[in-house]
Amino acid sequence: MSAIRTVLVDEQLLFCEILGRAIGDLIRISASADSIEGAEKACLRHRPDLVITDYTLSDGTGLELHRRVAPVLVKARWIVLASHEDEYAVREAAKHGIQGFVTKRSPALELRNAIVRVAGGDTYYCARSSRLLMSALRSEEQFARQTLTGRELEVLRCVAAGDNIKTISMQLNISRKTVANHLASIREKLKVPGLAGIVRYAIQHGMVAEG
Repeated sequence: MSAIRTVLVDEQLLFCEILGRAIGDLIRISASADSIEGAEKACLRHRPDLVITDYTLSDGTGLELHRRVAPVLVKARWIVLASHEDEYAVREAAKHGIQGFVTKRSPALELRNAIVRVAGGDTYYCARSSRLLMSALRSEEQFARQTLTGRELEVLRCVAAGDNIKTISMQLNISRKTVANHLASIREKLKVPGLAGIVRYAIQHGMVAEG
């Protein structure tokens, strides 16, 4: 594998230096930064293949940096590091399309695996973050089942299976307007955008079919 042009972001620049030495055989450090502002400038200047950022930065989070930079550097891959094991952080990273997530309590091998896998086009969440993500998804699934009515759950599964409003109307023997009203209610309760958001939510939480 050729050296991966990388921007390292951590509010402690000493950590960036130590990290760079530990994984220097895998990456070529283009720049290091300790804030969103500095990292944004570095990313736009160097256009890295990979950005490795801490979740918590002095002026925000690594996810905020991703929101700012990713639309411009569409080919860049992202790995988030986190000092604390936090379900919310892992879940938000997944929602934002972060390809890699490694807690700082993980062994160095986890980060090396993440770099290789993420740079190669895959996703990689370390063992600890994977457990946190699964726990968060189970909590959200339980929330959805407790929040949505039985009919709304039926509509959600139909949408996730690829059915359109006309087909759902026929399958459930309800009007198209009623289907549309159920979809609006689902979006509001689950706080997801549009039909695509409903589909992603259902698939991620294993709600496409009755278990």
